[in-house]
Amino acid sequence: MTLQKTALTMLIAFATATPLFAVAPPSRRVQALDDAQANLGRLAAQTKGTPQHRLLMEQQRVQGLIDDIQSGRTVDPAAIDSALGDAERHGAW
Repeated sequence: MTLQKTALTMLIAFATATPLFAVAPPSRRVQALDDAQANLGRLAAQTKGTPQHRLLMEQQRVQGLIDDIQSGRTVDPAAIDSALGDAERHGAW
């Protein structure tokens, strides 16, 4: 009986701890997104009109991804890669 209780306790402990290990914040990705957002902000400050508007919208999209990651929501890695690629091309136009 003691072996069964021990095994059940271990199983429950592993089952509850697994999500905690899975949601560790990917700091490298967040740092890359922070850098991209800062770069977009600098570029937007140097432009006017439609290009500035598009840069600011891209900056908001990157900020939304950062907020999602930091709050623990699931973020598609392809969306992160797309946002970083668009930011490297000076916005998504």
